Amino acid sequence: MLKILTIIAGVLFVLCFPVLLITSNVRYAVNSQRLYEYSFNRYDVADVTGIDRPQLDHAAHDMIHYFNSNQKLIDIKVTDEGDQADLFSPEEVAHLKDVKHLIHIAYWVQIGTLVYALTFIVGTLAISRGRRWRWLLGWFVGGGVFTMVLMLIVGLMAIFGFDRFFLDFHHLSFSNNLWEMNDWDMLPLMFPEGFFYDATKFIVVATAAEVVLLAGIAGAVLYKTRKKKAQVTNGS
Repeated sequence: MLKILTIIAGVLFVLCFPVLLITSNVRYAVNSQRLYEYSFNRYDVADVTGIDRPQLDHAAHDMIHYFNSNQKLIDIKVTDEGDQADLFSPEEVAHLKDVKHLIHIAYWVQIGTLVYALTFIVGTLAISRGRRWRWLLGWFVGGGVFTMVLMLIVGLMAIFGFDRFFLDFHHLSFSNNLWEMNDWDMLPLMFPEGFFYDATKFIVVATAAEVVLLAGIAGAVLYKTRKKKAQVTNGS
């Protein structure tokens, strides 16, 4: 029975592995001012929207603050020839409220998977008094392989059918159609579909790089210790 429970715990760790890395990278992307500014540069947002760059950068800062605050609705003003106006329409404000809710779900999932992963690691080492560290590294490798397969699938979907991938994501993530905006609305002008493709690519590449580092180290240690153990056994 104990053996079955430990296997179940290990499988859960493997499943948590990609979720933890992905949500961590999503959290970084959401809070990265540089990513917003990258979109403004790449897609000439200042020219497209008619809003000067300092105000766009300030709006990005305010959006990041909003996503991490208890503020119910976002309220960003811009100035045009001395006149002040709301940056976003009421529909866009309502949609950003939904986006914020989705972001906070990702935050809680990240925290939950992190707590489980740490509990699994510390618990395994504590119960076995450090003797099962190689067994633990094996699950790290398994989690890495599983994550790389997922990243390959997501990467291929993004490369060969991002329009469909983007559409399906919105249908699954939102219970209303507020995300279906007009071409002249401010949100799609500031953050066109290309921005989300770039953000998805960043998350996939960052996650893959982290997997190579973590699982690669675990695999290298396992290989070296196994080889050393085999040499000792053969020598004796």
